Formats: sequence, structure tokens, C-alpha cells
Amino acid sequence: MEKWRDVLALLVILGLVAASLGAIFFLQRGIDVQVFTPENRIVARNIGATGEVHFSGGERVYSPFAGIIAEVQVKKGELVEKGDPLFIYDTEEWERELMQLKLRFQQLKEEESFRENQIRRELADLEARKMDWLLREEELHYSQDIRKWEMECLIQDLERELDQARKDLADLEDFYHSEYVTWREVQKARDQVANLDHELKRARLDQKQVLEVEFPLQEKILNREGLRISNKIEETRKKLEVFLEKKGLNSAYQEMELIQGSIEQLELRLANKEVMAPEEGLVNSLMLEQGQRVNQGLLALEINDPAAIEIVLKVNSRDFHRLEKGQEVEVFLEDIHPPLSGKIEWIAPWAEEQLVETGVVLTDRRDLLRPGMVVEAQINLTGRRLLILPPQAVFERELQDTRMIIREGEDTAYYVFLVDKDSREVYPSRVRIGQETQDYIEIVSGLSASSNVVIGDTEALNRLEGYLTEWEQRLIEEIRENFTDNN
Repeated sequence: MEKWRDVLALLVILGLVAASLGAIFFLQRGIDVQVFTPENRIVARNIGATGEVHFSGGERVYSPFAGIIAEVQVKKGELVEKGDPLFIYDTEEWERELMQLKLRFQQLKEEESFRENQIRRELADLEARKMDWLLREEELHYSQDIRKWEMECLIQDLERELDQARKDLADLEDFYHSEYVTWREVQKARDQVANLDHELKRARLDQKQVLEVEFPLQEKILNREGLRISNKIEETRKKLEVFLEKKGLNSAYQEMELIQGSIEQLELRLANKEVMAPEEGLVNSLMLEQGQRVNQGLLALEINDPAAIEIVLKVNSRDFHRLEKGQEVEVFLEDIHPPLSGKIEWIAPWAEEQLVETGVVLTDRRDLLRPGMVVEAQINLTGRRLLILPPQAVFERELQDTRMIIREGEDTAYYVFLVDKDSREVYPSRVRIGQETQDYIEIVSGLSASSNVVIGDTEALNRLEGYLTEWEQRLIEEIRENFTDNN
């Protein structure tokens, strides 16, 4: 019996747990609810906003160069024609810098020219030495030819004299046998033949020494000198070629190019020291004064068409999705009735400090507006179809510890409870809201016109809202589990 009692108690506990879980996620029993289908109808409402009158379009004039302003030739609010002078730069600093750059450029140019001329002079000297060498080579060959001819002539003369002396000796020996001459005369003739033969041999040896030793040595010495000069010439020519090829790569020429660019910029500044108006109009937002040092690209002033004005409204970012180009706007000015009419011309794509800038152009009576005027306006939203719910059907939640289920930068989430048509299960759904009034709340996203939304008495809605905390916590755990599985 006690065993059955324990089993029954366990079943009761399990039933209570199952009933609790079913209430959180299905809410099928224990709560009486009403079902409401969202209403999709046209709602008439205007958006209020404050704005200021501005010039539209216009031409911005920027400082074309960095420098000191010598004179501002216009005043704020002054009408100018196209080409009128606006401001002038002080050129003293530019002229001083230009002179220094030109002096440095000339110095570098002279230094590089000196280096080039030095190489060219070295090459010219070597080529002159080569010409001198060629002349000496020609003189050497000429002198060798003469000496060679002289030696050949000497040998020929000695050969003729020796032949004649030998004939004379033969005759004297015949005369000596015939006793016509003395032995002394014969001996004298023999001595002359021997002397001539010795001189001939010596001349031939000298000729051989000159032709085989002296002349080749002279030519070797001269050729070695010519080769040395030729190699030096080739080396100097390559040196000059390398210098000319790398002329634009060395530091001096790179500095010269930089200086040349700076000189051109300064000359351009001097030629355009006076800044002219790019178009006619009214000078607005003058930001220069005499003696001011400005950087290049600084906004100096604006020139606007006096007739081209617009109103820039600051609209709450919550109404951003309701804004459209072409919407009609009523503009209210103090002491002016009836209000002015206009239309939205442009809408900024982002909000600053929860305000969206919206441009409005008047359709009439523009002459009443002046830049800087502060105006009140009503943007007409009549004719816009909205998906709306009664306020009690939408739950507002401040979710400070559940950032994983809300978008970055939000601290509030909105929910409704929906009923599944088939299973009749009740579950929460995240929505985005728009326009709010005492009678309705606009649903921007997260809900369709055919959805079955839960409404009911206060007790039932409070119980439903109580389940959101557990539902959000369960959703966070599911997100974390999915994130862990995916990673």
C-alpha cells in the first residue's frame, strides 16, 4: 500500500512539472484569453518638428594654398559677382622661400655639371693622349723604315766594296807572281779584304739585332702604352655613360626634382595669390580674417544664391520610417498667418542624437524666410496605412542582462502573444513598434495582418507577461548551445 502511495506522489510531482512547462511555452490551460486580429487601416496623424532656415546648395570656397591671408576683400552678407576678388595671400614668405629654392637648385645644378665636365675633360685628355700616341707610332715606324733602309744600303755598299777588294787582291796576287808588285802591296790588299769582310759581318749582325730585338722592343713599349691609354679611355667612357644613366637617380638630382616641384608650386601660388569668386551670390559663413595663417583646404567662405533657401527640420528618430520625400509640410512662423506650405525634399540616411535631419522646400512665399530663422512645422502623414494593436496587447521589456536576444544599442524589447490556429498553443513573438497613442500602437515588423494576437483581462495578461523572463532565459540558452555546436 505504501508502495502505491509513493508511486502516486511521484506521478503528482511529475504532473506539476509538466503542467508548469506547458504553461510557459504552450499556455493551453488555466488562462482564459481573447484573440484579436491586428487592424490594418489608414491613420491620420502629423509629426511635429522644430527646424532652422538654411541656404540650400551654394558654392564652398576653400583655401587653395597654405599661407598667411594679407587681405579679406569681402564681408559676410555681401553680394559678389563671378570673378570678384575674395581674399589675397601675403606673398613675402613665398618669395623668400622661392629665392632660397632657386639658389639651392642652381648650386646643385652647378655641382652636377662640374662632375660631368670633370669626367668629360678626363676623357678629352685621354683621347688627346691617344692621338699623340698614334703620331708617335707613325713616327716610330717611319724612323724604323729609314734606319732599315740605311742598314740595307750600308750592307750593299760593303758587299760591293768587298767584291771589288777581292778582285783587286786576285789581280795583285797575279801581278805578284809576275813580279810586278811587291808582297807588301798584296798583304795590304788582303788586310783590306779582311777588314771589309769584318765590317760586313758586323753590319749584318747589327741589322739582325735591330730587326729582331730593338724594333720589336720599341713597338712593344709603344703598344703597351697605347693599350693602357685605350683601356683608360674605355673606362672613362663607361664612367660617363653610368653617370648619365644614373643622373636622375642620385641624391642630388632627386633633390633637384623635389626643389623643381616646390618651385613650380610656389610660382603657381604667386600667380594665383588672389582668390576669385567662382560664382555670383551672397557671401555666407566667412571664416577668414587678415593676418590669419591657414592650411590648404580650409573652408574659407560660402557663396549662396539668396533665393535658394530651405528649412532643415530635426525629426525624432522614432518617426524616421514614416518620412517620405514629397510629404506635405506646414511651416509656422511667428506673427505670420496662415502657415507656409512646403514639401520634404531630402531625408538624412542616419540620426544624430536621436534626431533625423529632413530638408523642406517651400512651395510659396519664400521671400518671408531668412537664414537663421527658427520655425515650427507639422509633417502631414494623412493617408498612411498602419498595422495597429490596442496598447494592452503589447508588452514592453527592459532587458539589461539578456543582450543576446536584442539588437545592439537597444535596451527595450516589445512582445505580443500569438495563438497558433491549429494547435491553439500560445507563444510570445518579438515585434518592432512605431507610432504610439492612447488608443493604439503601430506594429512596424514581426507581425502580419492575419496573426491571432492574445488580449484579455489584466490577470491573464499579467500571468502571460510573467512567463517572458523564463522564455527569454530559455532562448538565451538555446542561442548559446547553437553557438557552441557551430564553433
